[in-house]
Amino acid sequence: MKVYLNRKQRRFLEARQRRKTFVAGRATGKTKALGFTKFQCFNYMPKGVGLIAGLTYGQILNNVIPECIDAWNSCGLKEYDPETGIGHYVIGRKPPRHFELPYRQPRKYTNVISFINGYATVLGSLDIADTLRGGSYDDLQVDESALVKQDDFNKILVPMIRGNLYRNFAKYPVHHSICDFTSMPWLQSGFWVFETEELAKENPDEYFYLEAKSIDNIEVLGAKWFEQQKKILSPLEYAVEIDNKRLKKLPNTFYPSFNENIHTDFNTYGYNYTDAGILVQGHRDYSPNKPIDVSFDFNANFNSMIIAQENGSEYRIIDELYLSDYQTIDKLVEDFCLKYPNHHSKYKLINIYGDRNGNNRQANSELTFYEQIIQGFAKYGWACTNHVTGLDPDHKTKHFFINNLLAGKATHLPKIIINANTCKYLIISIENSPITGEFKKDKSSEKQNIDQRYATHLSDCFDNLVFRKFGGEVYQVQEISIF
Repeated sequence: MKVYLNRKQRRFLEARQRRKTFVAGRATGKTKALGFTKFQCFNYMPKGVGLIAGLTYGQILNNVIPECIDAWNSCGLKEYDPETGIGHYVIGRKPPRHFELPYRQPRKYTNVISFINGYATVLGSLDIADTLRGGSYDDLQVDESALVKQDDFNKILVPMIRGNLYRNFAKYPVHHSICDFTSMPWLQSGFWVFETEELAKENPDEYFYLEAKSIDNIEVLGAKWFEQQKKILSPLEYAVEIDNKRLKKLPNTFYPSFNENIHTDFNTYGYNYTDAGILVQGHRDYSPNKPIDVSFDFNANFNSMIIAQENGSEYRIIDELYLSDYQTIDKLVEDFCLKYPNHHSKYKLINIYGDRNGNNRQANSELTFYEQIIQGFAKYGWACTNHVTGLDPDHKTKHFFINNLLAGKATHLPKIIINANTCKYLIISIENSPITGEFKKDKSSEKQNIDQRYATHLSDCFDNLVFRKFGGEVYQVQEISIF
């Protein structure tokens, strides 16, 4: 049986090092390479137990397993059919009696794929502790590793690869292999994946690092796909997602106290355990039984908002919405209302923050932006309070207040946490907002010919939200230098 592999996939699969990293652009086949890697483990380690890990269980179910199944099908493996009794693996249930069993049998099979030769792979996610607790595994594949915290990778996942040193399969490179697959990281917290590159230079017998561009898979994608992507994506997105180019963090940032490990959270999905398996059920940081805070930023060709809720000692920014191409602010309000239709009627209360220019009357309208917004929310049964009053603070005051808040200096105020699953562009905007010598935010990106999601608009929403909500106590915060 012949299986097509592009040049980079083949090179990765042929590499015999036990520690391997594959950083690749969109549609290069990196997840399918994960599936082929798992086939190698099945082939060489009967009765072994491996682990496929990811940031969320939803990511593994929706993105990884379909690609793995496609790879296994091309290798001749078929999912077991209980009616015909034919097949090579079962997903999420106890294997049939004629299947061999692993040396270390799982206690439950809800998150296990069992193969006919006794090999099994556990599906483990960092947002469901039960899927990882107490495991010892013979191999590990990590999907989208740049989204995984380095500490979680090193302290939770890597130590689980252990044991079975005297089994027959221990002589093969797949035993105790640790492979991670990822797109080029957008966020600073993902830059740790490049460490394998340096380790491979120092010790090429143990470490292997590979990068691939989407063009490396042109035989599968075709030339027209690249033309379509150039039309769909901004130049920056194309450079990172397609050409696999690395981003660099600006050295002088408006938010030096912002730390992804402290202020962002990927562990936000809720799960429902059923007889059919583990089902993804929304985000846990959103409550339909609490009022909602929103913050707006207005521009001629890009309007944006962020959504937040109080959550005990934390202040959770749970979502971002934006419109480009001169779409109206009414559409932004409508998008919000359609996205949150099941909010409890008792708590359909909106606290409005944002750009003070929203209080100015607009050309060709009797209403200000905020009056227009309040009317738009009212159509869907939401009551609003406009908290945007007075002038903006001076830049230095705002800069010090926000960074003291992020640094935890304002101990009487809540900790800021941003949902990293739903607020990708807000985080990028915060991380890439330069500062001038006068403590002003450098907003030149808003005038550049780039995708405006990467400009400073969303970080302006953030500034106006946290300063206007908590800044009444700004003078109670000691101005401690954060440089």
